[in-house]
Parts: sequence; C-alpha cells; structure tokens
Amino acid sequence: MSKSTKPLSEVVDILESLWPSSGAEDWDAPGLVVGSPEHPVGSIHLMVDATLDSIAEAVEGGANLIVAHHPLLLRGVTTVAESTYKGRVIADLIRGGVALYSAHTNADVVPTGTSAQLANLLELTEQTTLTESATPGHGLGRVGTLPAPMSLYELAVKIGGVSSADRGRPGGGGRCGVDGVDSVGVRGSWRFLTR
Repeated sequence: MSKSTKPLSEVVDILESLWPSSGAEDWDAPGLVVGSPEHPVGSIHLMVDATLDSIAEAVEGGANLIVAHHPLLLRGVTTVAESTYKGRVIADLIRGGVALYSAHTNADVVPTGTSAQLANLLELTEQTTLTESATPGHGLGRVGTLPAPMSLYELAVKIGGVSSADRGRPGGGGRCGVDGVDSVGVRGSWRFLTR
C-alpha cells in the first residue's frame, strides 16, 4: 500500500463514522457492496447511482472506490450473471478494480446529511427534520424558511443554480402560477410549501 492510499477497511470506518449504518431505515441496504477490506483506495468518486456509464467514468478517472447514494442491491438478487444489469455492473466494478459502498438513508438522517446540505444550499433558516429519529437532531428530510418569499418559477431557477442535475429549465415564461413560496421541504427531492 503506497503512502497515498488507505485500505478499504479504514475508508469504510471513516464512512461509518460520518453515516452510521445503524441510522438507516429498516428496509435500506447501506454499506460495502463490492470490495475486500485490504483493497487500496487512493481515489474516490461520489455519485447518486452506480450505473454502467458512471462506473466507466470512475474507472477512466482512476477511482478505486465509488460511494453511491442509492444501493445497487436493495432488493433480493438471485444471480449476478452478466446477462443481467446488476451482474454487468458488479462485473464492471470488479474488472475495473473499483469497490462500491452505498450510503442511503443513513446519509440522509444525520444533521450534516444530504437533505441538510440541500437545505443549506437554498439558505433555508429555521430548519427542522421532516421525520424524527430516536437521536436528537437526526431525522429524514429538512424543511425550512426561504430568505424571502418567491414565486415557484424563481424557486425553480434558484434550485437550478444550486443543483448539478440537468433537469431542463423551468417553464411558464417567468410565471408558474404559484407566488409567495416561503418554505421548502427536501427529502431526496424538492417539495414546495406555501402558507
């Protein structure tokens, strides 16, 4: 192992300290999907979904580990034959020398998790969780107040400015029919709340 790499087991320990698997919903499947504990990690690629294209990009970029938000193996799998999509994904990871780790609801529930980050990007104040957890300050989603009320169109433009997702432009020629949006809820997606 070179000075610029860490064994996968150490990286997984760090990921677990950020997003403990114990915080995941009962139906979720976070954690290590592909890889051995001694696998050397020097470059990590983050992504929402481990797709064939995103894996090819990570391999080309020299990644040793992919941390994906959505679990690849959320539901039961009876085969990893390459004639199946998940089988091809796993085979591409192994051939490319890339480990796969997923952090899903366990990354959503922590106070610094994905929903909190989205809420912070929108500069929401008075943030609270949408669902409570047994641990204070933890819970799925965030809802908060915008710095100033705005139209739905203005909010869509603001979200487009903080989101890297290419989901097109808001329609309506500057009017979407909803004015006075002052609160926003986030939980893996955007929701708009008006009072």
